[in-house]
Amino acid sequence: MTPSDDPTTPTADRARFCYFRDQIPLSDRQLARAQGALEIVRTFVETQKVLDGDGFTETSPLWTGVTDYAADLVAGDRAALERLRFLSWPFSGISLLHMSTRPEEIGGKNDYSDPDAALAKFEARGLDLEMTHALDAAEQFSTLLPITLPQQMGEVGWLGPHGVVNLDTIAFSERIAMMANFGAIQHIMEPARRHVVVEIGGGFGGIAYILKRALPDLHYVIVDLPSSLAFSAAYLSATRPDARISFFDGRSETQPDKDYDFLFVPHYAWADLIDLLPRADLGLNTLSFAEMTEAQVDGYGQGLAKLLPPDGLLFEQNFDDRRRGGLNVPDILSRYFDDVSPSDTGPILRGVPKLWAPKAA
Repeated sequence: MTPSDDPTTPTADRARFCYFRDQIPLSDRQLARAQGALEIVRTFVETQKVLDGDGFTETSPLWTGVTDYAADLVAGDRAALERLRFLSWPFSGISLLHMSTRPEEIGGKNDYSDPDAALAKFEARGLDLEMTHALDAAEQFSTLLPITLPQQMGEVGWLGPHGVVNLDTIAFSERIAMMANFGAIQHIMEPARRHVVVEIGGGFGGIAYILKRALPDLHYVIVDLPSSLAFSAAYLSATRPDARISFFDGRSETQPDKDYDFLFVPHYAWADLIDLLPRADLGLNTLSFAEMTEAQVDGYGQGLAKLLPPDGLLFEQNFDDRRRGGLNVPDILSRYFDDVSPSDTGPILRGVPKLWAPKAA
């Protein structure tokens, strides 16, 4: 047995960097599921184009055109789908191609044809302290709540148990640890019923993937702009080929599967979704409420307050984004919710976490 094969060897000594060339290619079935999901999402994109702007359906100025560069992905191009995670940096502000959060490094035109050439320097640099801690945490909690992502669709970084660890999974670790500290995770682990999670702005689907893997009985709903929904619908359809995938836009006569695992809903169907769902147990938003319009956050807040029972919870983590024309989210959510956040949240680097409970009727 070599030192790197010995399970007692410290994480930093046995971790291996996962390049794009190390990816597990999408199977024909995975590809077909992703492309099938995108075929439906493209109809959502076309519907949004003809909707009258009402303050809620219009795209926020801070998000207009952000994902336009990923047209090949929305079209279902295989090469783009295999590189989805390189294209998903607008959701987290983390570029896996650059292993960076620095706008001056991420911005501009990027060549995704040979990502390994750009990634070689990160392996040569080795593990820093933050990544070492992340790998240790991933191993420590691997049986309870694996906070790693599958080695597919452009997921690069350091290999840990069950998948890859990188800057995105560190952010997810922070969020999920905070949700557990706030009691939100325990809230959806209670065995009384199959719980419903509604995530507003699901990004590429990372948190959904992690929570659904740990809690397989969840009904998980993602509401997003159609161009953004393309990422999460394609990602989760492909990486979870066992999952029941449904769509709802409030216009089709086809109703979603009542036993869905993931339900994808364009933002313009939010009011219809409120009428469709009998309830939700947990609402989620990370890093996107602050980028929306006030009308949108107000609409989501009002709707979630209707969906959540008196013991329901809303977890959100956002920056005060007024400096660049965005929002201070608590100013709006406090219209419908009471802040029930623990007083001590510790040092947080990626937005201010808040836990909200619906105001008493």
